[in-house]
Amino acid sequence: MTRLLNSMRVAETGTPPATAGFWHRWTQGVRKIWQRSDWENFAGSDWPATILDTEVTDDFHAKQGRSTGRWVLHRGDRKLSVYLKRHYRLGWWQGLLAALFPKRDWSPAFQEMRHLRWAAARGLAAPKVVAAAEFIGPRGKLQSVLAIEELA
Repeated sequence: MTRLLNSMRVAETGTPPATAGFWHRWTQGVRKIWQRSDWENFAGSDWPATILDTEVTDDFHAKQGRSTGRWVLHRGDRKLSVYLKRHYRLGWWQGLLAALFPKRDWSPAFQEMRHLRWAAARGLAAPKVVAAAEFIGPRGKLQSVLAIEELA
């Protein structure tokens, strides 16, 4: 089961990025968040605020403003293993376009999520997306994170 949080919520104001004015997106920033219904049970309700700084369990690789790594989460006797793909520094022009047109998928995380869901809908073997976030602004900054289930 999947859901879109508050139709792409903004953390502080509760205003969706598309309805938050450009000036708000440019000066304060917004968060575009998608998650599977069980994700918060494992990652916690504050995951958007901490996910970019979270230490991954193993298989960590970092270069040129991005990192990937395996993160194993436990909730009681249940376990969820995901790969986190984090992008810390994306081009300023992508950040500007994301602030101008927030409904589009400007970050690599949301683009890959769209591609994986497209492939799965057509019966192709693809990892399941667990969560994705796009952090737009302030002032042209753009960051993103994608959590995909580990393949068995």
